[in-house]
Amino acid sequence: MWVFKKLGVWIGAAAAFALALLAVIVSSKRAGRAEAEVESAKQDTRDNEAIAVRQINEAREAAAKESETLGSALNEQNKINSLNPGAAAERLRDDWSRD
Repeated sequence: MWVFKKLGVWIGAAAAFALALLAVIVSSKRAGRAEAEVESAKQDTRDNEAIAVRQINEAREAAAKESETLGSALNEQNKINSLNPGAAAERLRDDWSRD
């Protein structure tokens, strides 16, 4: 009988150790998963920020190009408006016709 008592104590100790080990493993898995989720959220934030910056830069470039195009058109219009009517007609005919 005393063998069973000692064996029961060792089995209980082994079970307690196994449960403690299982608790540590589960806890570390949870912590690792939470850390991975935080890192993933940070990476998503960095990606979204990079996309936003790229879109802002593209919009800025497009606005500058449009402004330059409109400026060139206004310069041409001002040149034509400053000429007398006959010279303006000749210049438009010579420079802009598709003959």
